[in-house]
Amino acid sequence: LVAVLAMWFLPWVSTQLWSVHMESIALTMPVVLTAAVSAAVVVFQGGRVDSRVPGGLTLGTVLFVDLKGSTETTQEIGGPAFQSLFSDFMKRAALIVVRHGGQIERTLGDGFVALFPHRGSRDSAESAFLSAQECFKQSAALSLTHKRPVTFIAGLETGQVSGGFVDEGGIQVWSSSGNTVNLAARLLSASDIFSARLLVGPTAAKLLEDKIQLRALGQF
Repeated sequence: LVAVLAMWFLPWVSTQLWSVHMESIALTMPVVLTAAVSAAVVVFQGGRVDSRVPGGLTLGTVLFVDLKGSTETTQEIGGPAFQSLFSDFMKRAALIVVRHGGQIERTLGDGFVALFPHRGSRDSAESAFLSAQECFKQSAALSLTHKRPVTFIAGLETGQVSGGFVDEGGIQVWSSSGNTVNLAARLLSASDIFSARLLVGPTAAKLLEDKIQLRALGQF
């Protein structure tokens, strides 16, 4: 694992991604860490206290989940109806993430980002992957309740995550950042390119390969 994580400090990273059951996918992607990845910031909701040391490093898996086609959905059903749908999903997602040892750090308007710390024997990559799959399974129930098709996409990666406290509306809240967060966000954005529901980063794929059937896709 140490050898795998060491690649983050190289100027170029070859990212091996793989395809997984239920349209979960990973891919190979050259990434210039100093220029090609835009900064991504994750913030805890409601000013919850975080015990991590600012500037320190935490090993874990970052998971982004997004409601596909949210703009079109909002235009079709209106803001209040969309908010009802999204709130319903977030209640379900919060329970799923916590059950697998993670925490939702921020809602994103049509999705969320969660962090799964790597603790002891708990595999954070597997925890994040299982959480994503359970979120996908909520699509049928949400579609039935809200009388319209609901589909989610996701991206996840494992690695070192840093952060610190920032001022948000006069409240000091924790903000996570780093290459792991950036890459997970890019994987979420690339789901349409590969017609995939879930894109898995290289380090997470390495941790999952003995537990889940994966398929490499190529480069983008």
